Amino acid sequence: MQKSISLSNPDQILSLIVEPQISEDSEGTPIMYKIGGNMDLSIFTNATNIDVSNNDITGFGDLPSTLTSFDCSKNKLVSIPTSFVAPTSILSFDLSENNLTSASIDDILNKFTVVGDVTATSPNPVIDVSGFGNAIPSATGLGYITTLTNNGWQVNYIADEYALTSSVISTISEGFSFTVTTSRTSSDIADGTLVPYTITGIQANDITEDLTGNFNITNNTATATFNIESDIGVSAFGEVESFILTLDGDASITIPITDTTPSPYALTAVSSEDEGQSFNITISTVGTNVTNGTTVPYTITGIQADDITESLTGIFTINNNTDSITINVVANSPGDENETMVITLDDYPTSASIIIHDGPEPFNYASTDGVDDKMVINFSTAIDISSVSVDHRGDESSGPFTSGALGISFNSGSIAEGGFAVGSLGSGSYSNSNAWVTTEVVQTITTLNSITVGFADTGSPTYISRDYSNLVVKDTLGNIIVNLPLNEQATGSLDGVTAIDSSGNSYDGTYTGCTGGSYTP
Repeated sequence: MQKSISLSNPDQILSLIVEPQISEDSEGTPIMYKIGGNMDLSIFTNATNIDVSNNDITGFGDLPSTLTSFDCSKNKLVSIPTSFVAPTSILSFDLSENNLTSASIDDILNKFTVVGDVTATSPNPVIDVSGFGNAIPSATGLGYITTLTNNGWQVNYIADEYALTSSVISTISEGFSFTVTTSRTSSDIADGTLVPYTITGIQANDITEDLTGNFNITNNTATATFNIESDIGVSAFGEVESFILTLDGDASITIPITDTTPSPYALTAVSSEDEGQSFNITISTVGTNVTNGTTVPYTITGIQADDITESLTGIFTINNNTDSITINVVANSPGDENETMVITLDDYPTSASIIIHDGPEPFNYASTDGVDDKMVINFSTAIDISSVSVDHRGDESSGPFTSGALGISFNSGSIAEGGFAVGSLGSGSYSNSNAWVTTEVVQTITTLNSITVGFADTGSPTYISRDYSNLVVKDTLGNIIVNLPLNEQATGSLDGVTAIDSSGNSYDGTYTGCTGGSYTP
């Protein structure tokens, strides 16, 4: 069915919009009526807006010079009039999704170059010759596009015969799959058409598919699936790669790959160590082999340079996929805070942490009664301990811990003659049967604030012999933190004289009394 439309006074029309009309036939089937054929728009001499999109127009004649917006998209244009002149006031010119030839598109672009520079116009005027059905501009047309772009125009056009899209939003991680879809952009193509592609930017073993292949077109489109392999090893770690698929002589798409390769090295070491001790740190490869002599630099943080005898930086030298270094921890002044030493490989996110236990808070000596027959060891901070032991050596002629013996109490307890005080931390006594050397260990003590050593507070003691007692305190890790030799003269004085038996022989060497005690982690 064909109908003609006549208008009176078309020069009075400022805005023309021609839309398809939907109706129904006698059976209720929807019918869409569109304007088709050649539509002479030159009669609308004063129009500023013309929208005839989504019709069947094959020609539009000359355009009014007053136009600012012209939409003739989704029609059946193949070419434009040879007399076409680009309106100088145009802001939007849309001929997308027609059937324009490459020559016609080149002609349109050329006519718009005459308008000149529009960089002062905001937003930039738009020329749209893209969309399915339109051809790709020739090399000459691409030159016009460059000129127009430099002059402030935004030109939308078909750059390639096929468009490529992907299921990936931004990047793809190793171990995952994704799809790439190609779609015909300019015109229909026969089903079964093979469109070759080449993949670059990655290695052949980075995907399970080949690096070359074909899209098999159906209904102007085709989709392929690609699987990214999970890498492992030194050479694969930290790779920066992108999957680039290029249609032969046509479009391409780039997809960055997120490297998830695990560190090829592991570090093992003790969880903690004490000052004055040493320990090993071992490096080993993970799931891979490396050449003997491979060097792996490391850096140590969390401690000071004088906390260990080794440098804070160094190099592992791998042989048979492993290497070890020894760290010697310096015994610094007690009372420092515990520190955490962290060793990290310079080129890999691999580290190990070791807690360095500092010695407990220092203690001091103080007389409790102004004389030298009693001594108190005060700890400035309570110490968690596992045991306190006393190795007592009395005069052989009288036996240990007789009436004139040393006594020991804990946390301000009273000194009991001949043994430990009965107090808040437990009690004990020495056994002196048939021996002058005995050892007593108090297991019930868990926290220590002070130790008192001296002549007994109870009973009727007399100073009759010299005694030697070696006081040992261990922390919860079993490390000796107090090692204190104590000597008592026959007068009960703790003046540091050498402990000797009745024959004049010193007990297991020379001891220097209170001042010879040590406080070591």
